[in-house]
Amino acid sequence: MEGVERPQPEAKPLHLTSEPVCIFLWKESAGRNRLGIEPGLLQAPSTGLQACSVRAEVIVAMKLHVDDTVQSGRVEVTFIRANGERIKATGKEGDSLLDIVVNNSVDLEGYGACEGTLTCSTCHLIFKKEDFDRLPDKPTDEELDMLDLAYDLTDTSRLGCQITMTKELSGLEVQVPATVNDARS
Repeated sequence: MEGVERPQPEAKPLHLTSEPVCIFLWKESAGRNRLGIEPGLLQAPSTGLQACSVRAEVIVAMKLHVDDTVQSGRVEVTFIRANGERIKATGKEGDSLLDIVVNNSVDLEGYGACEGTLTCSTCHLIFKKEDFDRLPDKPTDEELDMLDLAYDLTDTSRLGCQITMTKELSGLEVQVPATVNDARS
């Protein structure tokens, strides 16, 4: 109806994502686009945002997304320190737990020292039994050799560099041992 103003969704800033994603923003007369984003709320470092096309009233923005829930393939993991502190981090399907720690700048002292080359055991994590049993891949002999050198080893220990995240594993909670052993030393 003419003259009746529709309620607008709350405007949210856009955030960078590691994958190139195009979002089409249609300009409406009220100064907001159909996603409910005010034009001034496009937030990105100057090097991270590039308009790949501007035609008439359509803007295509690269490397942006509105919310992690909008982009499919996102996974969430909670890392639990020995003192009980819980650290939530997100990644994408196909990331290893080591990737998620690194990409989220999670501060776990000494974690992932060999950068996933399976030579140090510093990305040792302890899983709940039910989560351990549903991991898609069993440990290789090389991983088991490295785990033998890890401190606080349990029957449900794995190396984070060897765990590839899937949608089914999203929401995983893993215990971080109190101490790490860098097997390279």
